[in-house]
Amino acid sequence: MKRKKRKGNNKDFNKKAEGPLGMSFSMIFSIILIIVFVMVAFIAVRYFLNLQACAKTGDFVSDIKNKVTQAWQSEGHETTMTSYLPSKIDYICFADLTKPLKGTNQQLLDEIEYYGGPPDSNMFIYPKENACDIPSHKIPHLDMEYITKSRNPYCIAVNKGVLKIKIEKALNTGLVKLS
Repeated sequence: MKRKKRKGNNKDFNKKAEGPLGMSFSMIFSIILIIVFVMVAFIAVRYFLNLQACAKTGDFVSDIKNKVTQAWQSEGHETTMTSYLPSKIDYICFADLTKPLKGTNQQLLDEIEYYGGPPDSNMFIYPKENACDIPSHKIPHLDMEYITKSRNPYCIAVNKGVLKIKIEKALNTGLVKLS
């Protein structure tokens, strides 16, 4: 019996397993996997950077509450608090929402007026979108009458992620002043 000769040679047979660009299926699959792994790595890095920014914001809020309480409990106190915040935060504002808001930045005034949160909040992080769902806070023992006497809200700019706040309490006064 005579064997039938196969048409074409082995080269033609191997070309059928290749994709349109002349690459084998395993090579194309490997490239797709590499792309997926790189995308997942970028997503994970972005997630952890956002988590770090939220942790910095939470640490700042906790620190300022502690420093103000410490100053309030002392007879007389004066210190400058330096905090490191995410660079996406532009201002830390102190406002008395029971009084009319006044200032030059109308967009800032409008946003603080509608921040929501507890009605007795007196510290606000601007812009709200970068505050990690914690844009407003109640900082006890602040002399809001003094802080907001010329501007309500009184905003302190965050310069490249660094914020400096002067915390002081004079002898025989009941509340803490910020500047």
